[in-house]
Amino acid sequence: MYGFGLGKEVTMDLELDTVGSLATVGLIKNFSVRQRTNLKVVKPVNNGGVPQARTSEEGWDLEFTITRQNGVLDKLAQLLQDTFYAGKTQLYATFTETIKNQDGTIDQYKYPHSVVWVPNHLANVQQDEEIDQSLNGFCPKRVQVK
Repeated sequence: MYGFGLGKEVTMDLELDTVGSLATVGLIKNFSVRQRTNLKVVKPVNNGGVPQARTSEEGWDLEFTITRQNGVLDKLAQLLQDTFYAGKTQLYATFTETIKNQDGTIDQYKYPHSVVWVPNHLANVQQDEEIDQSLNGFCPKRVQVK
């Protein structure tokens, strides 16, 4: 098979655990999901000095660039701030990633118990250009659904 995956074959949905779906968050221009891995290396004085390595898993970073269509991210940023200063419980979210593979199969992963934040409320606003916003998240452990 000579095919390869395109970005349009991957979707990502976001739902706040206590608020509900954020399906209308805006136009998602791009997103990335990176696994955090910590490399531990021991350099023994015995064993011929050959290093020994292990990794430990430390969660997943999620980053989105979104073209603003509405005030959903603005309201989310305000909700997160108000929740924090009111001393209420942290709001958590679940991201669902769905990938349509070239062979027709589907891979699906959930990123439950994620914290989210809006690091870039309005960026580089220009008269005749779209307005981009950012949404970031951190998930301690990914779960495979399909």
